[in-house]
Amino acid sequence: MVDNSAQNQEDTLLVVDDEPPRVDLPRERVRRSTAKDLVVLCACMSIVVFLANMAAMFFVDNNPPNKGYAVVKSKWKLLDGIEKPLDWLVLGDSSCLAAVDPAVWTEATGESVLNLCTLGDLLLLDDVWLLKDYLSQHGAPQGVVVMHAYDMWYREVGDGALSLFGQIERPWGIWDRAKPKVELNASDRLKVFLARFVPLLSQAKSIRDALVPSPASLRDRKGSIAPQFNISDSGFMPGPARPINVLKDTQGHKQFVRENKPIVSSPNQKALSELVSLAEEFGFPVKVVMSPLHDELKHDEAFRAYFEGTLKELNAYADKTQHLKFVSKVETYPASAMQNSDNLGRAKVSDFTRKLVRDVVMD
Repeated sequence: MVDNSAQNQEDTLLVVDDEPPRVDLPRERVRRSTAKDLVVLCACMSIVVFLANMAAMFFVDNNPPNKGYAVVKSKWKLLDGIEKPLDWLVLGDSSCLAAVDPAVWTEATGESVLNLCTLGDLLLLDDVWLLKDYLSQHGAPQGVVVMHAYDMWYREVGDGALSLFGQIERPWGIWDRAKPKVELNASDRLKVFLARFVPLLSQAKSIRDALVPSPASLRDRKGSIAPQFNISDSGFMPGPARPINVLKDTQGHKQFVRENKPIVSSPNQKALSELVSLAEEFGFPVKVVMSPLHDELKHDEAFRAYFEGTLKELNAYADKTQHLKFVSKVETYPASAMQNSDNLGRAKVSDFTRKLVRDVVMD
């Protein structure tokens, strides 16, 4: 009989040797949390969020990633930098921000002019606030031009306006102190507060896009950490023509005029009344003009009807005073010369500015 005990013992040893060594995993002992622990945790988290928001504020102040915010801030800073009275002020939205070049105006007339145009979301309100601030410091100019796109006049104060209110370089609450006053509820005021003091939330997308840019936007920055908004010392901000964008935008305008009636919203009515009061009090003329337009729109019957209806509403104000005049003539350009349906491209700015001077200064 063969004795296999030695072989069996060797096999057993081999099996035992192949088993992984047993490792005792560490066990965390979670102690009972106290109210003090929660307070410390909340305090630490608050400090982290506060520091992150301060870093965001520093970033957006030095490298503004949001074009609209940058425009509003820059125009109020320009206003503060005026050292002597000007002959003309140009107020309005992005249509005149991109289309009125003070250098061309001065070359044609020899008169000083500043482009204080901001954005349509601010309605006529910001124009009046800027003007009142200027008047309080420098007195009446020779004249004021107000230029807006036709579809600004129907707008109400919306989220776009609230976020831009937060960028106005004045102490908190200008909408309460200035005329016309804007009634804001608690929710509205919170939106303004976040836009002004919490860029970590209100500009999160703009900051993210600035820090992690697309290849196309990176090429446009020319080495800068954030998008470059080339606003001149006189407030002019040109841009390149974008024909494809114009054609798409024009279709949107055609749909808009078919779905809406031409009205002047309540905030714009109040701002117009205040504008008239200022013109009469200080004795200067106000010329209100429409933005340049894509020439395809002038051939659209529904657009012409809406546009003429808007002019009729506005002329009701002009009929009440000799200090306010609406210039009904509208300059139109092909898509190849426009940024969108009412913002002119850089190449035709000189042409438009000279025509504007002809219509409002030399009429």
